Parts: sequence; C-alpha cells; structure tokens
Amino acid sequence: MKKYLLLLTLMGSTNLLADTVFGVYAGAQAWYHDNSGSITTPLNVIPLASDIDSDNESSLSFYVAIEHGVPLIPNFKLKNSDINGQFINQIDVCPPENPCNSPINLDLSHTDLTLYYELLDNWVNLDLGLSALYFNGNNDFSNSVDFSEINYSEIIPALYGKAEFEFPTTDFSASLTANVGTLTDKSAIDLELAASYKFALGFSIEAGLRKQTVDFEYSNRVKIDSTSTGAFAALKFHF
Repeated sequence: MKKYLLLLTLMGSTNLLADTVFGVYAGAQAWYHDNSGSITTPLNVIPLASDIDSDNESSLSFYVAIEHGVPLIPNFKLKNSDINGQFINQIDVCPPENPCNSPINLDLSHTDLTLYYELLDNWVNLDLGLSALYFNGNNDFSNSVDFSEINYSEIIPALYGKAEFEFPTTDFSASLTANVGTLTDKSAIDLELAASYKFALGFSIEAGLRKQTVDFEYSNRVKIDSTSTGAFAALKFHF
C-alpha cells in the first residue's frame, strides 16, 4: 500500500505541468463484443464446467469525470459498464436423444472508481492514477432439474492510464485507455484504443476497439475467466 501512496504523491507533485483549471467530462458508449473463456461452479451449487461462448452481445457504459487544477488532490472519474451475455451449458449431463441446452446468464457488470492526475495537457495528454473495479452482479445457472442464482461482489484494484494525441490544426485525436488490475490473485484488464473527432458545443464522437479480461473466484461458489472483445462507438461531452 505504501508503494501506491508514494506513486500518487509523486504524480501529484508533477500535476503542475497540466494547465487544466476545471473541467467536467461525460460520455456514453455502446460496445458490441464476443465473449469467450470458462466458468465453473462447485457441486453444492449446480455442477458446471463450461466454455463461455456468446457472440454479438451489446453493452452500454456511462462515465463522468471531474478535473481541476488543485495540486496534490487527484481528479475523479466514475464509470459504469453493463456487461451481460447468455450461452449454453455445454457439459450438462443429458442423454443424446434429449439434450438439455441449459442456459447460463453471465453478468460482468461493474463500476470503476478512478483517482488520477493529469500530468500533461497539451496536444499530448497523459493521465495516470489508481482505480477500484467493483463487480456486483449475478449469474443464473440451470440444468434439466435445478436452477441456481449466484450473486457476487468483488473489488479489484487497478492501475489507470490514458494517453491521448491530438493531431495539430485538426479536430481529430487518438487515445489509449487502460485499467490493469493484476495486483492480487484476482485480475481485470480493460483496454480501449480509440479515434475521436470534436465538433460544436463541446461534443465529440469516438470509435474504436475494446478488450476486457476478467479472472476471479468468488467465495468458492463460482470461478469466472472471461474475455470480451469488440468494437465500440461513443458520444462524449466536455465543458
């Protein structure tokens, strides 16, 4: 923990490099993705060991961020992602003449709370900080005779970074945003590569690719190892 506090202090000491006085950022993102990986549950729930396989899913994300020019005090960002999918339990024990086709509802919705510093704010922008990714959802499991719903709640700490390059004399920019939570035995990595175009009244549009991997086991009741990958489009606003 001391290392992370030292990191925040060092970044705060360089926050004077940025020229932002005060700004509010907000955005909405539509993400179209495929899910893959694996999910398992113990015998006392419903015996399950299945590959995650769901295509053409759609998810929505919303965020708001507040930036200021007060030294040492980090900026604030809150983002909520509603990520769901449904696929079939591929290893359910059923006779071949009467397959179960048991559905599994996968819920990986989460909220990211991020504290960060703006180290550069010019035609090159750089933000660094720390995040807490709060997964709070449920998975529905069923087979030919049983049904079970598992609610879970996990907090995964992560390093946060965003680098953006604004093309001079144009309204275009390119950016890479990353939340990398591999500091504990539970992990979550969320990467976005995007291109943006600014137009009137503080609005901009954005499109790109997003990839998220999640790997955690909740209270010996369910283990999820999931990867979601696909394209997204977003509308952003800044004043």
